[in-house]
Amino acid sequence: MGKSLFMHDGKRNHFYNCRSFEPEKYRQNGREYFASLGGEFAVGFVSGGDAVLARDRFGQVPYHFMVTGEGDVAAANEIKSLVRHPEYNYRHVRAVRAGHVITIPLEGRFTEKGIKEERYATSLYDLPKTGGSVKDIGMEIRKRLVEETEKRLKYAGNAALAFSGGIDSFSVALAIAELGKIRDVEAYCINTEGHGSDWPNAQ
Repeated sequence: MGKSLFMHDGKRNHFYNCRSFEPEKYRQNGREYFASLGGEFAVGFVSGGDAVLARDRFGQVPYHFMVTGEGDVAAANEIKSLVRHPEYNYRHVRAVRAGHVITIPLEGRFTEKGIKEERYATSLYDLPKTGGSVKDIGMEIRKRLVEETEKRLKYAGNAALAFSGGIDSFSVALAIAELGKIRDVEAYCINTEGHGSDWPNAQ
């Protein structure tokens, strides 16, 4: 009997703030295709007799899988979804690491050695050091922040900003303003009674 790939979240692929997955481009470009997606995602599909699982470069979307004794592959965002599988065994559950793609053969006899894990995105530790003055580095950070904010606004639909008034959320708000989208994004400040308040800074 042929082996198969099960998705236990009710969805085959999970995308947030990035364009839809195109299997044909993966077949053409291999793992390098995932580096071009941007945004947050967890994706699983079958290609060329292999189950292929990939996770966004920063690991924003959790993704776990297990291979059963028969060689079937089950994948899900949350481990509790895998627990419902009739052959669930916690010893066989593994995470798809951030910025990695995993291929698992669905043909022939399965062995652990058949699981192939590759990094498709450059690790932050492998990037070259940025030279220049503090001002130059600051301008480069600002440029990249605006670029990444633009990507997320493009694919997010109705975007909202969690706004505390601190340096992080304020920087994102400035990037949104620089893109001319300030009227398109609502900002929210959430406070819990008895646990301090961001509201004065947010105002």
